[in-house]
Amino acid sequence: NYATFSSGTRIMNHLCSPTFKGLIAQGIYSNEIGPIELLRNSEFKPVNDHFENNEIYWFCDISKKGLHHCQWTARFKQPIYLHKIAYQHGRFKHNLSLMNSAPKTISLYVKIQDKANRKQLMAAYTSESGLPVQVMQNDNSFIKICNMTYDTLNLNEQTQFFQLPIWFLKQKPLVKSVSFVVENNYGNPYYIALSKFVVNGFTPYDLKLMALSDSLSSSSSSSSASDADPKISGEYRSFGDDDEVI
Repeated sequence: NYATFSSGTRIMNHLCSPTFKGLIAQGIYSNEIGPIELLRNSEFKPVNDHFENNEIYWFCDISKKGLHHCQWTARFKQPIYLHKIAYQHGRFKHNLSLMNSAPKTISLYVKIQDKANRKQLMAAYTSESGLPVQVMQNDNSFIKICNMTYDTLNLNEQTQFFQLPIWFLKQKPLVKSVSFVVENNYGNPYYIALSKFVVNGFTPYDLKLMALSDSLSSSSSSSSASDADPKISGEYRSFGDDDEVI
């Protein structure tokens, strides 16, 4: 998972929404957790906790005028090819605030490493959909790939995946940053609670190692077949006088 602190990924703070500070007069308190904690949050998985109820949650502020959505943006240490993207939220029978503040519609934006590849990607999207590419409002170097609706009523799937479109996967772009923009939640007017993003992918070095492993495996298989088949090896196995040929 590249949405982790240990993988070298870092938060782009200027492209993250403000943290909810609480409304003390109304009895609504902040948990004092910032967006960077989601990178650390993804490092750990509670033991024997099917519902992930021990996860950390960042409260993204939507209580102030002009704050209508929540944004969390991260930059990878090295660009990656995206494979699977998901979001995970716990299930809480007795914590309404964490359930009605759960994200509902989440849009995925990416920043492509290579500018030429970015143009190809935008052309592929326009060709596929007949529509212009959507760019992120506060940084137009990010382009929208897809969105997903996170379903809190699905008790069996706390981890729910984005469907990366075919036009994106065919282009195989190297992605240097991702941004998740939450358009709405399940009714909480003060904040959106975010927990754990999962970003699976491969680096160019990973692909080289895979190719090398496949090459060595093929060579080993060919060598084994040659050793096992006397016709391939060019000679027949010699049995001693006391050996029994079956």
